[in-house]
Amino acid sequence: TASSRQAPASCQARWAEDLEAVAEASGWTEPIVVLGISQGGVPAIELAIRHPERVSHLVLYGCYSQGWMTRGDEASRRRFAAMVELIQHGWGRDNPVFRQLFTSRFIPGGTDEQIDWFNDLCLKTTSPHNAARLLQARAHVDVRGRLGEVRVPTLVLHARADDVVPLSSGRILATEIPGAQFVEGRGVAIRGKSLDKGIERLLDSGKRGAHGAVTRGRDGSPPGPTRPYMAGRSASRARRAHLNSHQ
Repeated sequence: TASSRQAPASCQARWAEDLEAVAEASGWTEPIVVLGISQGGVPAIELAIRHPERVSHLVLYGCYSQGWMTRGDEASRRRFAAMVELIQHGWGRDNPVFRQLFTSRFIPGGTDEQIDWFNDLCLKTTSPHNAARLLQARAHVDVRGRLGEVRVPTLVLHARADDVVPLSSGRILATEIPGAQFVEGRGVAIRGKSLDKGIERLLDSGKRGAHGAVTRGRDGSPPGPTRPYMAGRSASRARRAHLNSHQ
């Protein structure tokens, strides 16, 4: 069915259910690599916990296990609440200054063209009401107590200068997910050799699983080819690119 801009609920449990439903609808018959980006890390983690035999690897880029209202101090919580209020009342206006408060954190130092593109994308993507609801929902997520339940090879990628999700959040994931590999980028994004080395380590660890056991399929067969599945920012676009490259 077609999606609606006025979704009945936006919460941690619903995101996990949605991701699982989309994976099933895509023909989920073999182990998949699950990539969670930013807030997409929460449903990606949930999916890996629920179906360890159907997830071959978990990759978390710029993710967190706790939202701002859980992990932040009082000053951070006040800043976040102020941003939500401004977005709710100014997101849909022609003047992009309200949206730019949000977008400038994702591409600090971006060119005017890049900022304008991102502002326009945000305006087209969601309504002021939904933008505020999504931010509020993300602020209250908390899966930190479940990180120890992850039983698949995991790679955590986090940029040191990420202004949206602090580096400490990535370190928590890497520390509390058993056997997780951690790659820390120098700037606002991870690319080049650092990314290549992280993926190599992840694939190597996947040969024996997160706890040293050889990973096998649902029928007990040895590990075979996997395909990526994604949750979070730019996930649908990357997913389409992957599918197109294999047609």
